[in-house]
Amino acid sequence: MLIGFVDDEGNGQSIRTAATAANAGQHERGWIESGPHIGFTPWDDGPRRTLHLLNIDWKSDEPARSATLALGEARFPVAVRRNQIESVHCAHGLAVIPGRSTTEVLDIEPLAEGWALRVQTTAPDTLRLYRATDGGTDRRNLPGPGIHSFLFPE
Repeated sequence: MLIGFVDDEGNGQSIRTAATAANAGQHERGWIESGPHIGFTPWDDGPRRTLHLLNIDWKSDEPARSATLALGEARFPVAVRRNQIESVHCAHGLAVIPGRSTTEVLDIEPLAEGWALRVQTTAPDTLRLYRATDGGTDRRNLPGPGIHSFLFPE
C-alpha cells in the first residue's frame, strides 16, 4: 500500500516521491542512508550539520547495526552501537565521529591544506574522520581530557 496526498498546487504524489524531492541535495551537507534499524535526525547550525543516529533494533542482541554516511558523492559505512547516540559532525566536506558521547567537535575550519579541528573531550578518545573529496578515512587518537587542536590534511 502506497500512501499519497495532494499538494498545494493540486498535484497528487506519493509520500515517497515527496520525501525524495524534499531530501534532494542533502548529501552535500551529510546525510544517512539507513535501513529499518537506524533512526536519525540532522541538526543544522550555519555551515555545520550534526547527525544524531540511534540503533532502534530493540529485538536483537547485535552490538551494532550499520548505516551509510553520504557526504557529497562519497559513501561510508558507519557502525551504530546499541544504547548509544552516535553523533556525526559534518562541515566543509569533512565528517568527524567521536568514539565517546562526552567528546564534542567544537570547530571544523577549511584550509588550503585540509581542515583545522578543535575538539573537547573528558577522557581519551578516538575520532573517525571521513573526507568527501576523495572518500578517504582516518582515525585520530586524543590522549586525554582537554581541548585538542590539530590539522587534518586534505
